Amino acid sequence: MDAAELKDYSEPKRITLLICLLHQAQVKTKDHLAEMYQKRIGTIHNSSKEDHKDMKEQKQNELENLISIFNEVLLIMASENNDAVIP
Repeated sequence: MDAAELKDYSEPKRITLLICLLHQAQVKTKDHLAEMYQKRIGTIHNSSKEDHKDMKEQKQNELENLISIFNEVLLIMASENNDAVIP
């Protein structure tokens, strides 16, 4: 419906139609905003999952490195104890 067709209606009916048009536009806008928000939150969530995975792998590597170093220290201490017992 265009402006010329809208003039054919009585004023109360025109106002009612315009109110309906505004309401419909608001509903569509709110739907679009909700979709945009949902996509943005999804992106943030996926990014956070990736960051968490990377941090977990980094901490796992650090832990494995520390365990390896501790194992070497224990082996050195054990060999020094064996050297001390033999004389």
